[in-house]
Amino acid sequence: MNAKLLKAFKKHKLHDPLEDPGTADLTADVDFSYLKKYTSDEVSVYGPITQEKFLTNMGIGYRLQALLESASQDQWADLISGYKMLTSPEQMGERFKFFSITRKHDNDYAPAGFSDLHVKDDTPESS
Repeated sequence: MNAKLLKAFKKHKLHDPLEDPGTADLTADVDFSYLKKYTSDEVSVYGPITQEKFLTNMGIGYRLQALLESASQDQWADLISGYKMLTSPEQMGERFKFFSITRKHDNDYAPAGFSDLHVKDDTPESS
């Protein structure tokens, strides 16, 4: 199997993707420009965008805030560490990309995560 195309990670370490199926996270290097070029006449394509951008658009910051509000202070470091691991450009935030292929849509449609999250700020400081 070409190690450059398909990789498996188990406990944050490279793992043979054919060993113990279902126990590791799989990832693949994808040529998104190729997919876009050869599919965009038939379907709508969105991205690629970084994992950081996608998760931000899906509200990961708001989710972290909610979790922190209900967590004990002992849990805060793990929650913040997980958030940084997923979104930091130096970790997974830039390395992993999101790409969506859907049936044809009008130009103003974008799947969840592929458009900026616009949330009204009702905090007193914003008034």
